[in-house]
Amino acid sequence: MLLNKTLIKKTVTRQITQKRKIIDKLDATIIKLLNHRLRIAQYIVNLKRKYGLPITSSQREKQIINKLQKISKNKDLKKEIPKIYKIIFRLSKK
Repeated sequence: MLLNKTLIKKTVTRQITQKRKIIDKLDATIIKLLNHRLRIAQYIVNLKRKYGLPITSSQREKQIINKLQKISKNKDLKKEIPKIYKIIFRLSKK
C-alpha cells in the first residue's frame, strides 16, 4: 500500500509540474501580448494627441469588453473582464 501511495504521489507531482510549465509559458505569452497591445495603443494615443482627438472612447471600451465577455467560456472570467480591462485601458493611455 505504501508503494502504491508513493507511486501515486510521484505521478501526481509529475503531472502538476508539467501543467505548471505550460502555465508558465502561457503567462509569458500573455505578458508579451499585453506589451504588444500597449505599444499599439500608445501609438494610437500619440496620434490622437497630435491631432487633438479625445484619448478615451467609452463606446470603444464597452465594445471591447462585450466582445471579450462573449468569447469567454469561463463564467468567472467573464465577470472579471471589465476589471481586468479597466487596468489595461488605463495603462494604454499613459
